[in-house]
Amino acid sequence: MMAGGHGRGALTVEVGLVVFATVGLLGLGTVPEVFGYGVAFNLVSPRSQSGRHRTLDAVFLVLGYLPLLHGLMLLGIELPHPSIPIYRLLG
Repeated sequence: MMAGGHGRGALTVEVGLVVFATVGLLGLGTVPEVFGYGVAFNLVSPRSQSGRHRTLDAVFLVLGYLPLLHGLMLLGIELPHPSIPIYRLLG
């Protein structure tokens, strides 16, 4: 038994509940944001939507590529990656 009288199973359930709550909160924040973006995006003319779609496609590809690179680096696979500007408060 672990300290506090919790077995390994209880710890697993607690961690699972924390993960479930975290993902749920992420979803609660994401759904209204995507809905608002869709409403705002439909207010602009179709001609300007095309250019914005292309720009957003490129942004999402870059934003998806960076976490993939970091995950592969954890596995020991090194790929070229852009330098990411890091904000330093007092540096």
